[in-house]
Amino acid sequence: MGRISADDLAKVRNEVPIAEVVSEHVALKGAATSMKGLCPFHQERTPSFNVNTVTNTFHCFGCEESGDVIDFIQAVEGEGFRWAVQYLADLYNIPVHFEKEDDTSKTKATRLLEANTIAARAYGYSLLHDPDAEPARQLLIARGFDLEEAVNTFGCGYAPTTKSIGKLLLAQGFTIEEVTEAGLARQHHGHLQDYFQGRLLWTIKNSFGKPVGFGGRRIHHNDPQTAKFINTAETAVYKKSSVLYGLDLARKDIVRTRQAIVVEGYTDVMAMHLAGHHNTVAACGTAFTADHLHTLHRLVGHGGEIVFGFDGDHAGKKAGQEVYRDHNKTLRRLSALPTSDGLDPDELRQRDGDQALTALVAERTTLSEAVIFSVLDDKPRQTPEDRVAALDAVLPYLNDISDPLVQHEYASKVAARLGFSNTGVESRLKSPAASGQPQRLSPDHPPSSYGEKELLQAFVQVEDVARTHLSTWDIDLKFSKPASHKVLAVLRKGLATSRIDGRPWPLHLQEICTDNAEAELITTLAAEPLPVSSAESHTYAKELLRRLDKQQQQRALEELQQNIRDATTPEERDTALKQLVAHQRQTARR
Repeated sequence: MGRISADDLAKVRNEVPIAEVVSEHVALKGAATSMKGLCPFHQERTPSFNVNTVTNTFHCFGCEESGDVIDFIQAVEGEGFRWAVQYLADLYNIPVHFEKEDDTSKTKATRLLEANTIAARAYGYSLLHDPDAEPARQLLIARGFDLEEAVNTFGCGYAPTTKSIGKLLLAQGFTIEEVTEAGLARQHHGHLQDYFQGRLLWTIKNSFGKPVGFGGRRIHHNDPQTAKFINTAETAVYKKSSVLYGLDLARKDIVRTRQAIVVEGYTDVMAMHLAGHHNTVAACGTAFTADHLHTLHRLVGHGGEIVFGFDGDHAGKKAGQEVYRDHNKTLRRLSALPTSDGLDPDELRQRDGDQALTALVAERTTLSEAVIFSVLDDKPRQTPEDRVAALDAVLPYLNDISDPLVQHEYASKVAARLGFSNTGVESRLKSPAASGQPQRLSPDHPPSSYGEKELLQAFVQVEDVARTHLSTWDIDLKFSKPASHKVLAVLRKGLATSRIDGRPWPLHLQEICTDNAEAELITTLAAEPLPVSSAESHTYAKELLRRLDKQQQQRALEELQQNIRDATTPEERDTALKQLVAHQRQTARR
């Protein structure tokens, strides 16, 4: 492979401003010399990714990824060293010199990107000039799109039936294997057949604007492929679960506004952008995934907002519910656009103009409220039995709200909608059925939300469990709430005192309480039955203790990482780093 001179490499490393490059991928905050954001290389909720503009380097204190601007581009895009250098050099007009190379030295990814780029240009030309593309042109015009803008800005095109894109690429030196691996054509009875033939296309690009794939809409009644939409299959450069249509256009506005809007279709993205909402993207022929969320999360930054605009039909409601159940606990600010007469953004813009989409964004609500009430609205509510069934259908979604105050607020709204008392809904929400899971719990796999309260319940209800585990020397460190320490004091007093008339353990604890607050805590913990049998309670308690220990370690780790981020002098930073290393070693020995 061709080498790059040391002087040219030094220019790229030193002259390309790393903060400017990183901010295209991560929302950064902080001083001019040191900036922070959410790491693009691992999932996190608290920023631990740092950019030093003095040394022009980055470092993540969470996953330990670090390096210069070239390393960053390689890691974030999954490309090779030479590709990253050339990209940055082109972006900042820095001349770099390579030894002469032939095409065999290029990576497969580079060749596929080049094939897609040539195909995208050919498809765009065909949309504007091919007589066979008239139905595609009329479809876009009818939706209020300018054809030149559709091609040049949004990557629209048309796959001709009279010319072969596959043959065009072969004539330009690409192999049959490269054309088929790019998903542009396939072998059929010994012949190369274009995959998207006769379809209106949208070019799907990576975050740098390089074409990685295409989405095609059926417009001819005699199209042998009956599916309304087809997309490029997974390739070396195209991963549906991580690519978002329009991200190359929306990235800067997402970082600037700290808000991303996710819609369902290609034309919905176009409509939103033309209405001034340039922070809009769409998943490409697949469900919204955790990788999509991670990409948008690091762009909007800590505390940023992701807004979902799902269609009002059954499929759209189901998609919203799936996103909610999968991701609601990951981010606090998930919102939803209201449905407007069942119209998607593209249709709404056609009917009411750009201002209707702006009003739609202004009227957004939380994803929690949108999903909860869409579930309720789909259920009959004529009889008391109907309303109970509707409540049971919505309980799992209420249960997914981790903040107790927020959960209480939505439970009150559900109670008002169904005509139940707040107490009744809260009581039903506390039942095991609210999780949407079977009521029987495995003693060594309690739900992830279980913790201090559940362990104290086991101690209050089973004397032998309390006697066994309260002797653990660091048990108090595992509890973080003041009320928990009050209960621990009552439990220890109970173990040290004699029973009156051999009364049951929970009643004995209630009688030795010194004030009403203590008695109320013990009564509450004794009232709700354990989700396991007495015989299983020891195993259950051990698993809860293990979980609390893990939570304690995580809290300590986050505090140490925060100390590193808050350090203002090299000495403070060195001390904090040493404390972090010592903690990690201690944790590893456990």
